[in-house]
Amino acid sequence: MFHLPPLRLLVTLPRGYPGRAAPRFSLSALWLDAAQLTALCAKLDELWRETQGRPVVFTWVDWLQNTALRWVRVCVCVCVCVCVSE
Repeated sequence: MFHLPPLRLLVTLPRGYPGRAAPRFSLSALWLDAAQLTALCAKLDELWRETQGRPVVFTWVDWLQNTALRWVRVCVCVCVCVCVSE
């Protein structure tokens, strides 16, 4: 089990959302590099295109909570070392 600092999604809903305008958003996390954040943002844009005309914010949150770590291949390894003193 592990704990990470929050993945922060800030969303602004423009006039015309959801029918004509995509939500504006920013995504940040201290533990992700720029390439990973860019990839996650691109995926959120893709999800918007797939659901265009319908609300998407809850879809984004669900995807971020349940899939994002695997999608950017964040791995957690636990190493157990046995120390033997003679």
